[in-house]
Amino acid sequence: DMYGKDRAKLGGTGLGLVALSCIENIQPGFTSQETLESLARFIKFMQMDDGSFYSFYTPAYGGKDNSHISLFYPGEAMLGLVMLYELYPSKEWLDVVSRGLTYLGESRAGSDSIPADHWAMIASAKLLSTELQHTLEISEELIISHGIQVSTTILNKQVYKQAIL
Repeated sequence: DMYGKDRAKLGGTGLGLVALSCIENIQPGFTSQETLESLARFIKFMQMDDGSFYSFYTPAYGGKDNSHISLFYPGEAMLGLVMLYELYPSKEWLDVVSRGLTYLGESRAGSDSIPADHWAMIASAKLLSTELQHTLEISEELIISHGIQVSTTILNKQVYKQAIL
């Protein structure tokens, strides 16, 4: 690989956190809380001031690396954080998710053409189901509006594909 062996992906970390959190629900103690929270700290470290995320951590490029912007990595990472929160509640993780979803919602607001970002939509649904949702610095209307945009994109593609069959 042209980046060398050492490259961490935001999305891989997020999906790892999703998988390990699922295992914890079945077999508590499989992964230590310390290990799970270290994955979450990496995700938080990868968040930019505006709420968006770096896609990679590549030491050969000096660390945080956005040489490729991934559509799905932020949603995967945010889903992992909400699932960790469900195991070990800490508002710290939900604050990262709130900032990330606010960035996505605001950057896509009013657009007729947004990507089918299902990972962000799943993370949004989980965030809205937490008991802390009303204490977070995020607009519930913004999350719902973004979810409607993503759903519309997905449904329009499904209807189009059915129409051409």
